[in-house]
Amino acid sequence: MKKILVTLSVLLLLIFSSLGESESVSVSGSGLNVDIDGNEQFDALTDGLLVLRSMFGLTGTSLISGAVASDA
Repeated sequence: MKKILVTLSVLLLLIFSSLGESESVSVSGSGLNVDIDGNEQFDALTDGLLVLRSMFGLTGTSLISGAVASDA
């Protein structure tokens, strides 16, 4: 299970690093939307960090502290 999470984390980081900050991304067919904080912009430092923190089991304030965009 840990190996799967690490692989998924690396895959998500690769996806996030290849996109511009001002892009809102929706992968057609899968329904995947990587604008996690809902500010209609993709940013690896907010959206990506929220995904990774969630994968490590963080919830509530510890999940969003310092990771949510000001316009989210």
